[in-house]
Amino acid sequence: LQATASHTQTPDEQVCATLRDKEMLLLLDNFEHLLPDTTFVQTLLRATPHIQLLVTSRERLGLRSEHCFPIHGLANDVPAPRAPGHGAGHDPADDAGDVPAAQQSDAVRLFQQSAQLVDPDFVVDAELQAQVRAICRLVEGMPLGIELAATWIGVLTPAEIAAEIARSLDFLETRYRDAPARHRSMRAVLDSTWQRLDAAERAIFAALSVFHGGFSREAAREISGTTLRQLNDLVSKALIDYDRSRRSYSMHELLRQYGRAQLTCDPAVAAQIRARHAAYYMTFLADQRRAINTAEQGMAADAIAREFANVRAAWRECVAQADVDALLQAAPALFLFCQIRSRFLDGAELQAEAVASLRRVPSTPARDRALAQVLNHEGWLRIRMGDFARAEATLEESRRLYAALDRPPAPYTGSDPTTGLSIIYHIRGDHQGALALGEAARAAAAANDDPYNLAHAHYVLTSAWAAKGDYATAARHAAQACDAARSVGNRWFLAIPLTEWGKVARAMGDYPQARLHFQAAYALKREFGDPEGMAVTLCHLGDIAVLQQADNEAAALYRHALELYGDLNDRGGLATAYHGLGKVARSRGDFAAVRDWLDRALGLAIESHFWPLVFAIFVDTGELLCAQGDVAGGLEILAFVDQARGADHEIAAVAAHALTTWRQT
Repeated sequence: LQATASHTQTPDEQVCATLRDKEMLLLLDNFEHLLPDTTFVQTLLRATPHIQLLVTSRERLGLRSEHCFPIHGLANDVPAPRAPGHGAGHDPADDAGDVPAAQQSDAVRLFQQSAQLVDPDFVVDAELQAQVRAICRLVEGMPLGIELAATWIGVLTPAEIAAEIARSLDFLETRYRDAPARHRSMRAVLDSTWQRLDAAERAIFAALSVFHGGFSREAAREISGTTLRQLNDLVSKALIDYDRSRRSYSMHELLRQYGRAQLTCDPAVAAQIRARHAAYYMTFLADQRRAINTAEQGMAADAIAREFANVRAAWRECVAQADVDALLQAAPALFLFCQIRSRFLDGAELQAEAVASLRRVPSTPARDRALAQVLNHEGWLRIRMGDFARAEATLEESRRLYAALDRPPAPYTGSDPTTGLSIIYHIRGDHQGALALGEAARAAAAANDDPYNLAHAHYVLTSAWAAKGDYATAARHAAQACDAARSVGNRWFLAIPLTEWGKVARAMGDYPQARLHFQAAYALKREFGDPEGMAVTLCHLGDIAVLQQADNEAAALYRHALELYGDLNDRGGLATAYHGLGKVARSRGDFAAVRDWLDRALGLAIESHFWPLVFAIFVDTGELLCAQGDVAGGLEILAFVDQARGADHEIAAVAAHALTTWRQT
């Protein structure tokens, strides 16, 4: 500042005198170390009207003239442009090579620059991109965290670095001797922050570390006893953030790790906080049960999605404590949320954890009811994942438990394991067994005045009757399923019987009506953000486009479905989309492409034991062989499908027609 030394003025007075008539911007870095004393800043601002201060601090200064600009982590989401044809089924090897800087996020670029100080040859190529982004996500873009993580390159891979950060923040420390002491480790940074808190603030901060993701003011008050003023104080100290648009608070993951370590220093307090957290969010889930079954299900699903990280933690705490009543009350909403949002793996894992926990509890009516419920949920979610063997085992056990209890399942969508078993029987080709189970479910739902399971029963009966070729009866059940779903306002489920109705119309040759049903189903699935449901209907719309010789439209529909199924890792769905692209290639006369798509589809369909699809692929394979001159081989495959006991009537009819056609040529 070139201030003149004076023996008659204090240093503060000298600085003010020097700057009094100047226009300058002064930078004061790391000011939190001087807080709560802001005397110098206030004096300077009063004495120098043309001076502006840019202050960096982990805590607000608390002055009226202060304008706060929150500094968040570096951006970590800059997706690379997708080349034509990319998506599910795309070979990652095609993308080998370095990722251009323009396609890297700010966080990834900082990691690469920092890592090159250790290993000059290190570059973030396509293979490492996801691993490095995982590191940046764990430290939430914090530059110091990224720089500390990068010092381990040469010793560990990026994937190993990410795993170590997730395990402990103590991993984030540097070996550079010239680094400032406060920047040598994340723990040093956080320790200095902790020391500036009073006892009450420490207790609140530690308690808030129980939250995963965001949390509301109400949740903080109920679980930790935190007041609005205390939350505001923690925001001002940069220990938590507040998102005005979502009206929720959040804590940086590294701060949460640190706070959790402080919380566990007192096991009794930690257990109490975890119990309150579990009770709050399990009650929240139980309260969503009615809404997620009715016309309010979209809002209910959105609410659960916002709190899913906390819901999962609360569920696992109740699983650890084998809290039968909490699991019994909360399970339906969690199950339906995972169905609606296609979170099948998350849902199946959480329900399976509850199954394992409840098995360790002595048998009582409440325990058996809870076990039957979560077994059924796991079974349904396994069906959606294509794990049919495990699905059947869990559904059968659930059904036996309900029979022993001599009481029906609680009324909500998909609560009766009998309908799930009907689907399993249909998939493996036992259409008569599927009919018997569907009729049993229909009779039980009618007797119990249960419109939710009545809709489900009519849906599975639609599939079973269509498989047997009785399309008029199938259409009648589809209409009844839709009526039952509409009666309770269950628009998400309504899309499912609409899809089956579309399949019936297609089998009857009414392609315009089939398209209308599929389009209506797709609109509903898109409304609820259900990617699996969207993919299913896209494939059916693709089938209609093929039948109407709209090859370009069909290809676009199948590829969109392929991308959705790829994101879900739905192997049965991928097989369906591959099969569809094979149909398009056949329509275009590209036999090499037909064989490639059908080979991919058949392998996945057999692996998934998805027998109706296997038979459909066999028909197209038989016709392909005939078209390429191997008529004997093609006819053998077509005859096999024509005589196969488990083939759907529609597929068997196509096989029979192809047999007749090729025998006459």
